[in-house]
Amino acid sequence: MAAAPPGEPKTTTPPPDAGVRKENRLFSTLDTRTRRWELGDGRHVLLSDTVGFIRDIPHKLVRSFHATLAEALEADLLLVVVDASDPACEERLATVNRVLDEIGATGKDTLTVFNKIDAVEDRGDVALLRGAVRESIAVSARSGEGIDALLTTVRQRLDASSREVTLVVPHELAALHQAIREQVTILSIDWQDDAAHFRVLAAPAILEHLIAKGVRVVDEAASSAE
Repeated sequence: MAAAPPGEPKTTTPPPDAGVRKENRLFSTLDTRTRRWELGDGRHVLLSDTVGFIRDIPHKLVRSFHATLAEALEADLLLVVVDASDPACEERLATVNRVLDEIGATGKDTLTVFNKIDAVEDRGDVALLRGAVRESIAVSARSGEGIDALLTTVRQRLDASSREVTLVVPHELAALHQAIREQVTILSIDWQDDAAHFRVLAAPAILEHLIAKGVRVVDEAASSAE
């Protein structure tokens, strides 16, 4: 899950089949697709879906493949989605972990998501798969089973890493307001003569992008603790 920098093209939650191809074959797309994902309780994130990880990728596709992995390095939370009904599930998961290690993303906050549990005859097999990884959740995108638990888990994981701060946005940077509204949780807004003060809950990566664009970040909690 990667947070797109403020000021980038707007992304919205797509309706079903909104131009997103779904095919059971490799490389139906090499583009990273980013959409707004509503988590409930007024929370949302930007969810980036990268190309799948495989062993021995064809040489002519290596450049395109690795370009998509930049999303993984910038993400606040990585969701490693694996087909639980695939007999080679454990092998494919090992491939993903090896690629993450190669690109330096081993230390990223990661949650393994075992999908398609509706297609697994023996749920004991799912329990065995989950027992082999440190943190995981089992879902069925088709039936919706486990999706509420996934949303709750993602909210909890992001809350643990987010910071409550004030964004001081000078009026000359008002063009950033929409991007800020889309990418952070706004707690309050104080309109002052020289700037808009947004009290927000935001991930570190988002704050870094905003600082680079001239937004001042004020963390009262950190200042009082010094």
